[in-house]
Amino acid sequence: MYTLAMSTYSITDARQELPTVIDEAQKKPVFIQRHGQSAAVVISPSYYEKLLAALEDIEDLTAIEESLADPKPSIPWEQVKRELGF
Repeated sequence: MYTLAMSTYSITDARQELPTVIDEAQKKPVFIQRHGQSAAVVISPSYYEKLLAALEDIEDLTAIEESLADPKPSIPWEQVKRELGF
């Protein structure tokens, strides 16, 4: 979705050029700097949603790996469903 080239604006310039910053953020991340240091990144809502989904996938995989590595016995899913009345 995004290309590797990123735009960078100072906070002052970003304020003055906000519509342009938002338009650019639809295609690539836009870095906002304060005193020469990155202070924020503006990205499109669709890219943000993709990042959240990817993070959730990583968290799920980590939980699965931790569960598989746990030596304690687990409760079979069928038993859980019976006990909960499903």
